[in-house]
Amino acid sequence: MRRPWVKDDGQAVVLDLHGALIRDAIILIRRTLMVCVERGRSSVKIVHGYSTSVDPRETASIRDELYKLLEEGSLTEVQSHYRFDGSTILALGHTGTTDRQRITMRDITGPR
Repeated sequence: MRRPWVKDDGQAVVLDLHGALIRDAIILIRRTLMVCVERGRSSVKIVHGYSTSVDPRETASIRDELYKLLEEGSLTEVQSHYRFDGSTILALGHTGTTDRQRITMRDITGPR
């Protein structure tokens, strides 16, 4: 089974959520955004795909939940977003200070 992963090139981050349940994916998105802002990244590409949760009681998809959060404005770090097939790019307010240390899953899933 696939697991979520992250890739960071020092400016932009890719977060692939394949294999995550919706509730876990939302937590990963929020934590990734926090770390990206702290480290001065300019954008995050969220790869969410099209599938729904493994839990049959949940009818929404990660994509649907992400779009809902964006429409509500509850992802305050996001200045704009661009929807593509299977992914969404979130543009962040760049702080001007960039920490070149690469962001890893440990940074995202570690204690906050």
